Amino acid sequence: DEETEAYVQQLEERRDALDFYHVHMEVESDHEARAVRILARLAATDEDQKRGVLAMRRAITVRRICADGMYEAFVSRG
Repeated sequence: DEETEAYVQQLEERRDALDFYHVHMEVESDHEARAVRILARLAATDEDQKRGVLAMRRAITVRRICADGMYEAFVSRG
């Protein structure tokens, strides 16, 4: 029926919108390893390491807020 067809189409459009994140999830472990190598060289002192941890926490928080907002706007608005 038309209602089911419209629902299926809407789900497919939402899945397509998330393809970007599925692709990037696959390379996250490489990004993580690279970040650890870079930080090991740059954060030589305890003070540097504390600033680095704070910066990373802020970056993770901002990224999570962004992802939550996009999920709310494009996926769960149903």
